[in-house]
Amino acid sequence: MGASLSVIDVGEGHPTPFRREIQTRAYQMRYAACSGRRHNDTKKMEINIGERSRQFVSRLDWYTWTMIKTFPKKIIEANKKKKGGSPEHITFESNKEGWKNVSNADTKEPKWAPEQGTAHEKIELGIHRFPILKDCHFKKASFKDRMLRRIIRQDTVFPLQDVFIDATNEECQQILKEIDLCVGKALPKPLHTWDEMDSNDALKRLFFYGPGAIFLTETKDEEVRKRLGPFVVDMSQDVNLEVRIGFRKYGVRAHFDAKQNLRCIYDAFYKKEVLPGDKMWAHAKHLLKQNFGMRITFVNHLVQTHLCMANVIVNAMVTSLPPDHPVRRLLTVFTFRTSYINSAAAESLTPEFSMSHRSSALTYKSMRQLMENGVKSCRIFQPFPEGPHATQGFQKLAKHGLFPYLEDGLAYHSTIKRFVTTWLSHADETDAANKKTESNMDYLRNFYGEIYEQTERYAHTIGSYENDPLKFRAQVVELLTQCIFVVTAHHEIVGSLADFASDITFCAPRARIGATRSDLQSFLICAAVAALTSIRTPRLMSKFENLFGKDGFPEWERTCWEGFLDELKGLHEKISKKNETRPWAFRYMDPEVMESSVSI
Repeated sequence: MGASLSVIDVGEGHPTPFRREIQTRAYQMRYAACSGRRHNDTKKMEINIGERSRQFVSRLDWYTWTMIKTFPKKIIEANKKKKGGSPEHITFESNKEGWKNVSNADTKEPKWAPEQGTAHEKIELGIHRFPILKDCHFKKASFKDRMLRRIIRQDTVFPLQDVFIDATNEECQQILKEIDLCVGKALPKPLHTWDEMDSNDALKRLFFYGPGAIFLTETKDEEVRKRLGPFVVDMSQDVNLEVRIGFRKYGVRAHFDAKQNLRCIYDAFYKKEVLPGDKMWAHAKHLLKQNFGMRITFVNHLVQTHLCMANVIVNAMVTSLPPDHPVRRLLTVFTFRTSYINSAAAESLTPEFSMSHRSSALTYKSMRQLMENGVKSCRIFQPFPEGPHATQGFQKLAKHGLFPYLEDGLAYHSTIKRFVTTWLSHADETDAANKKTESNMDYLRNFYGEIYEQTERYAHTIGSYENDPLKFRAQVVELLTQCIFVVTAHHEIVGSLADFASDITFCAPRARIGATRSDLQSFLICAAVAALTSIRTPRLMSKFENLFGKDGFPEWERTCWEGFLDELKGLHEKISKKNETRPWAFRYMDPEVMESSVSI
């Protein structure tokens, strides 16, 4: 193997901006001196690419090269074999995990007893533990696949080597095309088209008409409101995260005025406000995008959506609700493949030297710190209408069609709430007729109580259950509504990697001093991760004909679900019509594009 660069951690201290810049420049110069002889190129001839692309690929580290060589083929093959599952796979028989029927053979009515389950995987983030149970619908990944996931994050086999290669977007597009890591092959079709993401208007779109909306808050500081505007995206706390040498620190705060114009970006590391027209304005905007890309992927998507919400819900469902419980019947659709995908995340995204670690600038200690803080600050169970956007400023924007995240989100949330209320009303009638009201209510309290115990560690808890049946019913409606909202719409927003993975000038999770675009290594790893989202899984607006109203279960399940689909279709048509007149389309709250669960 040719000369390679070891990555030297800066340590736990926080160097001055000048010292950090000197370290970074020295590392970049050291890389430039030996980048032409990084590895033995002969093995890289196995990949069928053009000469110009080969010049870039030959300078990559072994890990990145292995990813781009193997991932596209696996993704394309997975879709051909429908490995993501289909609505037909969701049945009563496929969702009995955690329970067994202990009734006599001559007894028609099943008697369910819980089985002692064990976690297949476990993700530990400080004091926060997330056991991952066996998936109800999918078998555990094969021994071969699990071993490959572990081998590829072994530093002895694939050393952590940060490679700085600059390439134009045209050159990147050619590489993606030649390795099949492009739209139509391994990458999914993006929901939205972006011509560029460098201008001030593009960042206005990102945060007011895109997934960045989840980070917007309204400042109460009158001096700041008067000078810079009422709307803020504050990620300045990330300046405390240590990064590997060769990268600059995270930590930005962006200010938008009442007309949604970007007025200022505060660089927390340099402790400086950067204004439009300043020399470092382009770099400040780049840093804002990279900080956004890192935080939405690691915290909002992986930690808070996959683990704090989806994993908690599916575990409570499996351990507390028997297979024929009406709430478990409902949640079957919204928890499909969740444990399977979280098990993969436990091996591929959260450990040291994983894809997340390598694609970002973070040291592993800081990555763990970020994720632990993501659990502590989690407000994922807070009902959407009561969230941080329930302020006059955002409500005014939504009223005038200028903040579709809130406008469409409220409409979708209320649609879910009506559906859940109707479902539970039918369930109450069936339970009363079958004399199961008391037993099913006890199961439901156990389910709610298990989730409450988990959320006690979060910034927002669901609160202990009410003893009054009507008040408890209202609590369950709120809980299930928020759960469904998060695993469908919110997951669509925070998991929108495909919108940003196809252009090197968009959002990747790390930045270098003075840079205005990503480096090729991080861009390609992110593209490989985004390709995972192209695996086709059941869509929300499916009929699930093998589940609802089947196997002796009441017909109202089917009619209730069909009524929900009718409402979703109407909402889709309204959103589509609104998007025709909006400055930019916003499809994240469109039920037509959603999966039914956190399954990818």
